Amino acid sequence: MDATPIITPLPSTPQTLTSTPVGVPPAPTNTSGLGESTTLPPEIQGWSWGGFFLTWIWGIGNNVWIALLSFVPGLSFLMAIILGIKGREWAWKNKHWESTEVFKSTQKKWAIWGLILTILCFFPILLIAILATINPMAQINKANSVRNQPILQPN
Repeated sequence: MDATPIITPLPSTPQTLTSTPVGVPPAPTNTSGLGESTTLPPEIQGWSWGGFFLTWIWGIGNNVWIALLSFVPGLSFLMAIILGIKGREWAWKNKHWESTEVFKSTQKKWAIWGLILTILCFFPILLIAILATINPMAQINKANSVRNQPILQPN
């Protein structure tokens, strides 16, 4: 047998290697909507004002179905706090977002609308409560009873 090495021809087009240089982190990938296997980007962590103010409405819009527990009597305020704490994380994990910028922009809109609706609901309720404490008939009766009392003369 002949011991000559087999030579293969070189390809006609150059091949490029696509590897990440040493010391450079790979480009981040969008992991939103992957459920529990999702890695949470640090820039989206924080308090969810939309989840806090709008609870179940925000939950439906962000595929966070646990927010519907706010309908259970006695859990409403507790769920608002839990959604405030964990809401952004759950929204990222349960719904696909185009980017972190889109996510942050959407959550900011939820927060603004939540604040607006809370103010619009809070002030009429406060006004009704104040007006309910002012009983006009009681005030009239009190004034009449004072008017009908004899004036005490010093001796």
